[in-house]
Amino acid sequence: MNIALVWFRQDLRLTDNPAFITACNHHDVVIPLYIYDKETSVLGKAQQWWLHHSLNALKGTLLQQGLHLVFKQGKPREIISELCSQLSVHAIYWNRCYEPFAIARDKDIKSSMRHKGIK
Repeated sequence: MNIALVWFRQDLRLTDNPAFITACNHHDVVIPLYIYDKETSVLGKAQQWWLHHSLNALKGTLLQQGLHLVFKQGKPREIISELCSQLSVHAIYWNRCYEPFAIARDKDIKSSMRHKGIK
């Protein structure tokens, strides 16, 4: 079975979501993931409200497609690495973020996963 992980970040939607669509088109199983990283997420009250409701909406939309949103809290690299090992993930998808810290984090995760043979 060909398993993909889709890491949702700022784009909490399914319609017109390149990472999600590509994963669904190329893999037998798609595991949607959201990671809350306290170290990089500084949210005000309005942003917390928006995130809560957006994640609930995403969760509901995924359930309609028979998918369950995995919600984790912590460091993305560690969480992704652990899930890939536990679930025998073949590929990870996410949409690009443009903040300098996000670019560095994503490059680090991508490099780490390549060493494990994960696309």
